[in-house]
Amino acid sequence: MTRRNGRFRFMQKFYPPFACLLIFIAFALVFSSPLLAATANIYLDKLSGVAPLQVSLTCTVASSNNAVPQRFVIDYGDGESETAESDQLSYVFTHTYGPGLFKPFCTVYMTAGLIKISDPATLIVAKWRFKTGGDVDSSPAIGSDAIYVGSDDKNFYAIDPDTGEELWHYQTLDAISASPAIGPDGTIYIGSQDNHLYAFRSNGSLKWSLDIGDSIFSSPAIDTDGTLYLGASDNKLYSITPSGAIRWFFTTDGPIVSSPSIGSDGLEDILYFGSTDKHVYAIAADNGRLKWSFPTNAAVYGSPAIASDGRIYIGECETGSAFDYHFKFYCLNIDGTKQWDYDTGAGVYGSAAIGSDNNVYFGSWDGTFFSISLDGAYRWSVNAYRSFNSSPAVGDNGLVYVGCKNDVFYSLLDPKVADQLDKEDKKKTKNFSFTTGDSIGLSSPAIGSDGTIYFGSRDGYVYAINPGELAPDNSPWPMFRKNTGHVGRAEGIVLPDVISTDPAKNSVDVEPAVSQISIKFSPTMTVPSDIDVDSFSVKINGGSNDALIGYAVLDWDHDNLIATFFINKETPLVYGTTYSASIGYTDSSGTSKTYAWDFTTITEPEIDPNPSPSPSFCFIGTITR
Repeated sequence: MTRRNGRFRFMQKFYPPFACLLIFIAFALVFSSPLLAATANIYLDKLSGVAPLQVSLTCTVASSNNAVPQRFVIDYGDGESETAESDQLSYVFTHTYGPGLFKPFCTVYMTAGLIKISDPATLIVAKWRFKTGGDVDSSPAIGSDAIYVGSDDKNFYAIDPDTGEELWHYQTLDAISASPAIGPDGTIYIGSQDNHLYAFRSNGSLKWSLDIGDSIFSSPAIDTDGTLYLGASDNKLYSITPSGAIRWFFTTDGPIVSSPSIGSDGLEDILYFGSTDKHVYAIAADNGRLKWSFPTNAAVYGSPAIASDGRIYIGECETGSAFDYHFKFYCLNIDGTKQWDYDTGAGVYGSAAIGSDNNVYFGSWDGTFFSISLDGAYRWSVNAYRSFNSSPAVGDNGLVYVGCKNDVFYSLLDPKVADQLDKEDKKKTKNFSFTTGDSIGLSSPAIGSDGTIYFGSRDGYVYAINPGELAPDNSPWPMFRKNTGHVGRAEGIVLPDVISTDPAKNSVDVEPAVSQISIKFSPTMTVPSDIDVDSFSVKINGGSNDALIGYAVLDWDHDNLIATFFINKETPLVYGTTYSASIGYTDSSGTSKTYAWDFTTITEPEIDPNPSPSPSFCFIGTITR
């Protein structure tokens, strides 16, 4: 003790306090906690597979300050561990895993008291895989006692969810790429490329089949009364009774691959779907009456996702040789106007999912997977460099699950969150990648209530993976076709007070020549006196006394009240300016509110100071008579 005190007095005399601190840190690095030493590494010969899976795990460590290993301890991540005495710089362990997600890591005890700990590896082991005789582009539906899925081998299968054994199958006359849907009475419906829609009982017996007359790639949406809605390659969307009779059909100008979704505009149930004729359609569910159509720049193959406020999310895609890489993903209002669009570069073939975090998730044709907020703002993306045609599923753990044409099924975590994880957090994360034997094309994952994820691959297998502690996200549209039964029906829609505005909120492409500003209200706003048109104003953003001169009126637009502000011709909008519009109203509960939104006019075009002279045409020659 005396010597230590004397040493400290010596340091105080000859070194300033800051230098003393540095010396103490240096001593600490050499003599104190061994956990500050460099980490070891762990390598697995397999990162995914099907149970039971034998894995070789290699622990390595570098020699440090002439210290050498004494023993290797491995934590297999499944509750088991193993110790091996060795003075070599690596050691290979072998372990057989059952199904689940595991984070094995190794600890190396070395001479001189050094301890080196590796970051955890990630291993995902499937519960089972079920072999079919062809590509599996169909998305599995989860029934009460079976998993239902189609295959390009022409068969429709029922699979035991616990064992992966076949319960029954039914052979159709052509490939099945469509996905099944389960009705409220337990009937399972599936369309085939043999032109038929089939209805099965849970024991595999056929209830009925309906010849549509052309191939079926679309999956049926099912209403609460059991009515089916289905698109087909004959350009028609059909309404079909639970007994298999056609009620009505609606015709577009192109084949319908898109699966319809059932929403509401506040007045009646609406069917939303896309067509290869480059339109998104909204038709009345009761009689097929066209409500509106929205023109896109390319074909629409995906199924609409519907948010809790009734808005529709869907992408467009060009599947051939695309010369234009500025395809859009759209958010549409229930009146068919565009709320916003996002330039995805390559097109979006699959469908979107919506998380409880108020973000929408989807993949693109060029291999980019996007997370976009419901108001259209970019959040994050990752690139797998092969197409994401599969539609994602969102878990209640904040992760997103999706298959890719690079043969990999992913569990995706926000990259910004992943970068901030420390070593202990990495042991708890559930992100992984599972490799199949071929591309994952159109098959989209379904997450069961027990956390098992089911999906198909073009290697001919259906896979069941359970990473643990997982359930479908409690969101309005967490997976393809809304839920595990693939009914495609939104529930609990609460429309916003304001349906849409013109110009749209946050739009940046408004022409200064616009002569009126309008706002459309929800059908719940039925009393004209609830809307204060006298408070309707349009002014330069941030300004106080520079409101535009004009007048406002209130009128009906079909079933909605619409307030319109007419701009005085003497005070038009100007180029490159952001404006704020606002109006007061009273909502259905009697609360006074104000709705305000911004929009920006386009930048004034540049005028060429030296324009090229107009071409003149002069014909010189000999006139002959």
